[in-house]
Amino acid sequence: MANTFLRTSLLCAVAMLSGACGGAGANDNPPADVLADVEPEELFNHGVGLAQRGDYVRAEQYILAAEQRGIARSRTFPVLVRICVADSRIDHALHHAEPELEARPSDWRLRFLVASLQSASDRGAEALQNLQRVVQQVPEEPRPHYALGVMYRDDLMDVMRAREQFLLYLELDPEGEDAAAVRDWVGHVNVMLQAAVEARNQTGEPEEVNDAREPEEGNVEENGVPETSAPETSEGVEAAGEPAQNT
Repeated sequence: MANTFLRTSLLCAVAMLSGACGGAGANDNPPADVLADVEPEELFNHGVGLAQRGDYVRAEQYILAAEQRGIARSRTFPVLVRICVADSRIDHALHHAEPELEARPSDWRLRFLVASLQSASDRGAEALQNLQRVVQQVPEEPRPHYALGVMYRDDLMDVMRAREQFLLYLELDPEGEDAAAVRDWVGHVNVMLQAAVEARNQTGEPEEVNDAREPEEGNVEENGVPETSAPETSEGVEAAGEPAQNT
């Protein structure tokens, strides 16, 4: 998966998680207790300042020390994950995040974060399983559909399942951050699928039954999104735009 997508997806997941945290903490060792007289809030603020200056390792230590002295986990956890992602320490971010998910398995935002981290850490099978659970739990949320579509397209090379997830993303968030690029990609796929259907018709070969629901005539709008929520058809794909590069 592309580095740009990974970083965007991770930061998006952390942002969604902010304000919805709390629970178990990871067992990291804080710095030596030479700051016993320093107030927890001061430790926390100093850690945030260190992170802003790029001193991520010390920032993490100060945030952990502030947490041990009473700063709520709901404040420290998103900051800790953000610090680790910014420092490209994805495995360490997972070290913070996975115990949280074990404590709060119904938190879809947290599961989405863990899935994004697992994908970035080359743990694709676990990431796929978690993303699938997220879209089942909150099918009305567009971003998990986009992330799952990218995984199907780039990691598993499954064009039809990627198309299905991207169509759901477009239906839920037609003006979203990645909607234009996704719409172009779907339009390109629709053109290729329509060409395959026409080629079969010309040779007289029967159409194959496809679980991924190849397009039939008469049901694709100009933006590549079907008239119904299920991505089933591809008529009018010429209006979907020129083929574009992958998102």
